[in-house]
Amino acid sequence: METFARLSGTGGCRKRGDSHSTTERRDLEEAIHQLPDLAAPLSVPSIRSLVRNPFYLDLAARLNWTGPEATPAGELAFRDKAWREVVCREDEAIEGLPLERDRVMVELAFDVRGP
Repeated sequence: METFARLSGTGGCRKRGDSHSTTERRDLEEAIHQLPDLAAPLSVPSIRSLVRNPFYLDLAARLNWTGPEATPAGELAFRDKAWREVVCREDEAIEGLPLERDRVMVELAFDVRGP
């Protein structure tokens, strides 16, 4: 799935007076217009608030939003879905790769050395 940043050609964000970028309401509506699958997850207030950050909007655009349990109930479920689909890539269950990706990312994030 193409990301909103690529589709819009602008990165999907507008600059404010400071150095931080946020995605404005009209940008979110444009994202939904270009990627209709985002309508359901962006109807959840905590997820809509989270994806005002262009990084999370781009992440949301990468996720699979089809199926009966596709829309997370809140931010934690969104983050879990993103972890499973983008980091672990559970759809590529070849020789335990999702588990290995998970282990390596946690190890890198926490600088934990396994056995």
